Amino acid sequence: MADIYGQDILLDEKMQPKIAANGEALLTDGPQSVVQDIRLHLWVGREGLFFDTSWRAYVLDFIKDENTAGNRMALCAEVARRIHDDQRVVPGSAGCTVIVWDHTGISLAAEFMLIGEDHPFNLVVEAGGDKTEMVIKDVNPYQ
Repeated sequence: MADIYGQDILLDEKMQPKIAANGEALLTDGPQSVVQDIRLHLWVGREGLFFDTSWRAYVLDFIKDENTAGNRMALCAEVARRIHDDQRVVPGSAGCTVIVWDHTGISLAAEFMLIGEDHPFNLVVEAGGDKTEMVIKDVNPYQ
């Protein structure tokens, strides 16, 4: 099977490129590429990317919203929808659960399956705080 995952420049938790000691950019490989693409997609705001404004997500719009059942469902639906936007994700496999939603911010747990992989991948999305920033961590124990 051809490599359906591709490669990209490896980004850290603040979406900054990681650089090797020799000055070269580090690269993603295999499923790590898909997980990074999903992290970036969830992190990008309603404006989208500067070179592709159609590639956007509305996750950041929920940070200061009220903790209601409707908002919780809408946020989780937005996260699952954006994960399913990636064609390397098994259709219908993405799920999302709100862990914390209070005045300090929001924490979510997201899970999805990748085509050709036999285990789920997990992300923790943390948004809010004093500076309205978002951190998305890959918590996949299989890497």
